[in-house]
Amino acid sequence: MKNGILIQDLQYPAFTLKRIKGKYLGVSSFYAEPLLTIKDPECQKLNDEATKIRFSYGYSTFLEFIPNLDVLYRYLMKCKELNLGVRLLYIESDYPDEVCDYDFEDKKFLGYEYCEIPFDSQVITDFDWYEPLHKYYDLLNEYGLFNTVEDAEKFKAAYDDAFQKGYIGDGDMDTYIFKLYEVDAEKFIQDYRDKVCH
Repeated sequence: MKNGILIQDLQYPAFTLKRIKGKYLGVSSFYAEPLLTIKDPECQKLNDEATKIRFSYGYSTFLEFIPNLDVLYRYLMKCKELNLGVRLLYIESDYPDEVCDYDFEDKKFLGYEYCEIPFDSQVITDFDWYEPLHKYYDLLNEYGLFNTVEDAEKFKAAYDDAFQKGYIGDGDMDTYIFKLYEVDAEKFIQDYRDKVCH
């Protein structure tokens, strides 16, 4: 199931896993939306469009993924204008509440990751400190992710068992296995301009 894009801010240091050979590039390398802290009305409006859905009776709810390509394009253009470094993760999972109708032809498969929604760093930090899970580091690729869904499922089973026994975790959470891809932001901008703006 296609969920959509997560924009990662590159201004701040990402979470790192101590025991991998390469650089961790998963969901928890996400710090915050790049425009979230910019004190500018246009930035705040764009960030709201990207992270919230508003209903006609005034209620709104937070989104985990960018809802449409127009918002994504405008968001990225504002980041370019402000010279903010960003990274795009395209995510597929069984998370049912946000499903997108778009895909990207040119996306680089990074791997699978088990994590929670709303996005948090609970699973990854538990993985880092809880010794019995450390054997699963051997299954990680250079991006700190699992190469196969089967490996991610093995980790999930071990994590869930430790969680149920109270060894890790700090409260109930909804968890999913994500299939992660990286999307080139500059290429998306060019493709979007070619298809929509001309």
